[in-house]
Amino acid sequence: EGLDTHWSLDGLTTLVYGVPKVLAGLEPDAKPTPELKAAQRSFFVLLYRLLVSRDTGPRLPTLLLAVGADRVRRLLGA
Repeated sequence: EGLDTHWSLDGLTTLVYGVPKVLAGLEPDAKPTPELKAAQRSFFVLLYRLLVSRDTGPRLPTLLLAVGADRVRRLLGA
């Protein structure tokens, strides 16, 4: 959710880092804690596995832009 309104490098950066924050009941602009950083890393690994079948890859916002919004939606089932 939010891909269309955040479809820029800065917007996608805010979005992908914000998802674990929101899931933890925090505001998307909350300062990261060690626990939150661990949750973000786990979330990133899940996205990388869905997108490139690996645990790591290029920066997620850059990867998402390169893949394109339509393909990202299909890959993520959004």
